Amino acid sequence: MKLTAILILLLGACGDKDGTDTNGGDAPSDTGNAERGTLENVGVACIDGNDGDDNQNTARVKVILSECLESCAMDPQATCEATTVGDTVTVTASGSYGFVPPDEDCAAMCIIMEAECPADGVAKGNFALEYAGNSVDFSGPVSSAVCTGD
Repeated sequence: MKLTAILILLLGACGDKDGTDTNGGDAPSDTGNAERGTLENVGVACIDGNDGDDNQNTARVKVILSECLESCAMDPQATCEATTVGDTVTVTASGSYGFVPPDEDCAAMCIIMEAECPADGVAKGNFALEYAGNSVDFSGPVSSAVCTGD
């Protein structure tokens, strides 16, 4: 988590001069950025019991949309949603990122695109975690990480 924050801060140095996202994630910015790159329902989702509270009815879902965004990416933003219906937790996730303007230098580095969201209703029983066409079984309460695509 700290590594992600450091990488985001480093990327801010490659962004708009005032460090703000002037395009709201939808349109080109004043600095000549082209469209934003997007990712949707790709990568791996993991569920674990480390959601920061004592309520065993909820668990944390972490989605890694990309382990390494393309070169000169900046301003990564990602969200996810976990919906529990019966014994199935279905996760959706999306993210977007900008690009360093072509007339500016950028460091070649990997930037992880990830999102976290809570999954409710997983206190007791057998469940399936579904994400990006993959499924994995787990038991509640969740005590260790279980990932799709492993």
